Amino acid sequence: MPNSHRTPTERLLSDYLGRLRSQLPVQGGDDIRRELESSLLDRAEGIAAERGAPRADAAILREAMHEVGEPEDVASSYAPRGHVVAPEHYRAFLVWTTMAFAVHLVLVGVATAADRAIHAGPFAVSPVGPHGFLSVAAAAIHALLLDVGLMVVVFAAAPWVRRFASPARLSFGVDAAPRSAGARAVLSILIGCILAFFRDRLFVVMDGPDAHPLFTPWFSAVLPLILSLLAFAVIVDALYLMLGETKATLAIDALHGLATLAVMVHLTRGEPLFQVPVAEAFDSFRAPINGFLDDLGTLVLLALAGVAAVKTVRRLVRAAQV
Repeated sequence: MPNSHRTPTERLLSDYLGRLRSQLPVQGGDDIRRELESSLLDRAEGIAAERGAPRADAAILREAMHEVGEPEDVASSYAPRGHVVAPEHYRAFLVWTTMAFAVHLVLVGVATAADRAIHAGPFAVSPVGPHGFLSVAAAAIHALLLDVGLMVVVFAAAPWVRRFASPARLSFGVDAAPRSAGARAVLSILIGCILAFFRDRLFVVMDGPDAHPLFTPWFSAVLPLILSLLAFAVIVDALYLMLGETKATLAIDALHGLATLAVMVHLTRGEPLFQVPVAEAFDSFRAPINGFLDDLGTLVLLALAGVAAVKTVRRLVRAAQV
């Protein structure tokens, strides 16, 4: 109904509910709005009945709104509270943060006593600097902030992980629709073609007119393994395309996940996959950049190994369900 044709009561109600809806959650907000609209109208009709009025006019409706409260205040009682760490988890958060901080301080002490950084994969704990109390305080503050931040991330992600991993909610099904399986196969083929034929044209650093590839000889040595995994992935998706989600296709897919896990672990134990090449123009920054690339490559490989492990478990569980 055009706004010019609305009665004052309808306009008043529409404005109130509009302000209310803008403050409500996206999911379920319309249901809450309808419920509050009905409650508000019932309250206004009750006031009109008490006063012997034939109907609830704008003044009575405004009184009912005043009793209910401002729409922003009403909506706040329905909106979820924005806690990064839920109040019921504060004690556990404090305990785990204290434990992480204590372990971190011990590692800093060990690194300081040994006068060298402690390395664990891409991570490192450095010794205290040479400036006495200031260095100790800076190291402690740095450790505390890092550990608090880490625990905040863990506790904030924990409810989502629990919902994601809940057997009652989690679907282990594979999207074996022709469109999805075909798209995955095409993506695997595209990645394989880029790595096999175009890597030394796309992933390069320039030194004047000369192009130096970033990929190392070690990458060339393990490239057949990587291409084999991609070919295996194409075969798996082709089977999904032809046979759908069956025990056999799920078992083969789980085998692909296991093979991927083994290859990723093998790659993390080898040499760097990509490095800035030896050239005079790169001497000033080659070492720190190569260290960063090595750490980044290790993190990526570990992430892919984790994804492969999760995939293997999911496919085996799904195979048991089918």
